Amino acid sequence: MRRTTRPGFPLPSDANTIWCLGLYVSALALDNYRSYHTLVVEFSPGVTVFHGRNGRGKTNIVEALGYLSTLSSHRVSSEKALVRQGQSAAVIRARVNDGRENLLEVELVSGGANRARINRAMVAPREIVGYLRTVTFAPEDVQIIRGDPSGRRRFLDTALMQMKPAYSSMKRDLDKVLAQRAAALKNASFLGSDMLDVWDESLVELSAQVAAHRISFVASMAPILSQAYGHVADDTKTATMEFRSKLGEIPDTVPHIEDGHMPDLTDMVDSMRHLYRHSIENNRDEEIRRRQNLVGAHLDDFDVYVDGLPAKGFASHGETWSSVLALRLAQAQVLSTEDAPPILILDDVFAELDSRRRLALASRMADFDQVFVTAAVEEDLPHLMESDRIEITWSAEEGSQIGK
Repeated sequence: MRRTTRPGFPLPSDANTIWCLGLYVSALALDNYRSYHTLVVEFSPGVTVFHGRNGRGKTNIVEALGYLSTLSSHRVSSEKALVRQGQSAAVIRARVNDGRENLLEVELVSGGANRARINRAMVAPREIVGYLRTVTFAPEDVQIIRGDPSGRRRFLDTALMQMKPAYSSMKRDLDKVLAQRAAALKNASFLGSDMLDVWDESLVELSAQVAAHRISFVASMAPILSQAYGHVADDTKTATMEFRSKLGEIPDTVPHIEDGHMPDLTDMVDSMRHLYRHSIENNRDEEIRRRQNLVGAHLDDFDVYVDGLPAKGFASHGETWSSVLALRLAQAQVLSTEDAPPILILDDVFAELDSRRRLALASRMADFDQVFVTAAVEEDLPHLMESDRIEITWSAEEGSQIGK
């Protein structure tokens, strides 16, 4: 692995160059991103460990990689925190290889519209999604089990956006319709319910599309989750997961995802449309009375069970960690294409795992072409784990840097 601090790196000399390996990032550059003034680091396939004391900027590097794959941070909801204090914009740039080499770039503009480029050509930011697939496992992931449904929906949505970039537009349109319909509901009691009709069909259509994708994803993950849990937990208990909808019963036949590609969901979307229309009719008076959306995919959820009991509320600390780790490994397998698995990011998780789960996780890392790990204490890492190791330091004058 070669490291440098020179600004930027060149456009791929041949964007059609064929590479023999699967998906991996060969270089990453950051400008005014969080604690970094400027950083350029080059990688090889395999495992790369960023180590250093807490607060030095290790997680900022892997967060930037994750942002390029999902246009979101696994740590914060506001992009304002991603721009270095006192600066107007931050830039993330990465050279990504998946059989061909592409240069991806996103500029985060504080108080303005973000910009993106692929091989120096300007594109809409959403067009970058899909070039780089990542799965991030972080301590915050325990909230997937313990937290509210919004975190579980986010878990599904960030994966689906990488598999089918058009899903992000679908989800964004649903959020807009929900906001507009909520505003209409606040006035429906004195302006009449007819004004809701214009939003109802949009809500039905978009909710049916979003829910069908989520249901298919959960159905594809469920058997893999069971296998992964058995591997990481190393006990006789079993884990399962089930999609949960406010609609109640969902169609029995659910298309499964194969080789990282979404199946044809036409029949399922048709079934979901019927269920949503029926639910809107039944809940119209209650929605007007309460002045809020009581029907829609924004109420979707899923449950994880350990030995038949809901993990939320019943799982022990160790069972919760095993469940979350199994969820991420199952997510990674569903995200894998015929050619390559996603890049695995392990953000300070070895410190949270006992020795058995550390070894179980380390043994699964061989399934990935590239893995990025952050660790404050190198001793937390399994001693058999071979890796390139990069120390991250920090100073008040220079910010975060690669150790000399």
